Amino acid sequence: MADAKDVNLDFDRANRTGLAEAVFCEGKSLAQLATITRTVIDADKPMLYTRLSLEQYEWLEQSFPSCLDYEPVSRTAFAQAPAIREAAGTIAAGHIGAGHIGAG
Repeated sequence: MADAKDVNLDFDRANRTGLAEAVFCEGKSLAQLATITRTVIDADKPMLYTRLSLEQYEWLEQSFPSCLDYEPVSRTAFAQAPAIREAAGTIAAGHIGAGHIGAG
């Protein structure tokens, strides 16, 4: 693993800007990605990985089994994916028939 001092993850960014941080993986070494992933796991925070090659993902999957949810077409992965929350409230749909056009 790379030295943790080489990794600076901004877990508070979402609170300040409304957008969580993402890791741009292209050009990162496997050691750097391992350090990032260990830091994310230890902090129990979600993280989006972008431009994550299949080779990088496969190596991380061996080191951190089932940690990442990988999407090969977009080359993205999520670690510590946030749980999907049920929306509160009711959604209603309706249809106005042609008979209502021009009425009134």
